[in-house]
Amino acid sequence: MALTAKQQRFVLEFLLDLNATQAAIRAGYSRESADKQGPRLVAHPAIKAAIDAAKIERSERTEIDAERVLKEIAAMAFYDPADLIGTARELEAGAEYQTGEGVVEINGKRYAVSGIVSPAHIAGLPENVRRAIVGWGWDRNQNFTLKLADKSKALDQLARHLSLYNDRLEVNSVERLADRIARAKMRNCGGQADP
Repeated sequence: MALTAKQQRFVLEFLLDLNATQAAIRAGYSRESADKQGPRLVAHPAIKAAIDAAKIERSERTEIDAERVLKEIAAMAFYDPADLIGTARELEAGAEYQTGEGVVEINGKRYAVSGIVSPAHIAGLPENVRRAIVGWGWDRNQNFTLKLADKSKALDQLARHLSLYNDRLEVNSVERLADRIARAKMRNCGGQADP
């Protein structure tokens, strides 16, 4: 079954934010009924098939799929911060630091620190470490700073994907709710059931 122009527009709008109600409004359906129309449209077999086909096409075009997303989350979850820390060597009086080093003063002693002291150094890091960097800049003292991915959030996303958490309440009882309620009433009434 071919989709109407309005239904095709709904498919395109739905792919923007996966919000059926807003997609219905943007596609030209009534605001007053959009909260009912949107879910009905998403459930329509031909529209559902068109949405699924469009998602597959978009995934192929952008080369973004579940595997790539999981790899990126894993890179953010499993990076080793030690890979970002350079080595420090004490500078003798009057000694200068070399290219690629910054100077840190600790307790009156100067140290040349190699590692990441400018955006140019980020490019020299291994790819898995670069992917854990989500931002960079300079602090108020003009020290180069990096913002790293939130490891705990990334690990939580992976744990949820792997169903490592049991967030569901499972009821394994075969007793009927009415039987349980009757027993509870008996306990509250001193052992006598209500007439």
